[in-house]
Amino acid sequence: MARVSGQALQRVLVRMMYDPILVSDVVAKRARLIDDGLTPTEVKWIHTLDVRAFGVDAYRRARSLQGLIEEYPTSAAWWLRQPGGGERLDGFFSSESFHRGIMRGESLSVGFGAYLMSLPAAATVQGLLAIEHALAMSRRRLPHAAPTESWTLAANLRLVEVPRGVLSIYSHWLQALRAHAAAQGDLLVAAVLDDGCSLELPAQEGGREWILARDGEGLESLGDGFGNLMALAQSGATWDELVAQVQSDGARPEEAQDIVKSLAEAGELIPTSGQ
Repeated sequence: MARVSGQALQRVLVRMMYDPILVSDVVAKRARLIDDGLTPTEVKWIHTLDVRAFGVDAYRRARSLQGLIEEYPTSAAWWLRQPGGGERLDGFFSSESFHRGIMRGESLSVGFGAYLMSLPAAATVQGLLAIEHALAMSRRRLPHAAPTESWTLAANLRLVEVPRGVLSIYSHWLQALRAHAAAQGDLLVAAVLDDGCSLELPAQEGGREWILARDGEGLESLGDGFGNLMALAQSGATWDELVAQVQSDGARPEEAQDIVKSLAEAGELIPTSGQ
């Protein structure tokens, strides 16, 4: 069995352990397993399996969802306080985001964030999610999708733009959830699940702000000038483009060079391969 094909087979089996809809499609031969990279022999082998084995662990989804909630406490808390919110969160394991992520070998947590971002929600809620998604990506030090021969942000940094005031709401909600959990002598996820822990969503202030996530823990609000520079770097830019961005905010040429140089020396700007 070829290595890549064997890996694809393992990933399809993982998906079947989580998604009974996929299991039903496999049994009815509706699933296009060839499109997932399986060989005809592997497809035949899957069709010989006793699919009852995939339903033995009835709590697999719930356990995995609990772990995901721990990384997205404020976003999950909001959804769980909406009608049908629990079913929406659990629906991740039957979603395109889940199946695509598993086949690509991507982090379950990052895929969960992408799934939540595809659901309709108020801009403030989307901002809370963007912050937690940025923390998840910076925690895993996922490289930025930047072109070669450019400079980009270090993998432990992730920048997002959110409605103004969202960082304050995030901090307040997280503190409230932690305090509720501590008062109950329980874990953070228990407070997220407990609708007795009240969370108010204030009116949106208006405007936007840049938030920089660092190492999966730290969060920093950036001014427009520095935020615009880091946003340009996150998408990938040449040294000269970065210097020009700093100059556009009023810095003299030598000052702009020094600012970009200091970021590179601190390891916050790094060259991509080929640079």
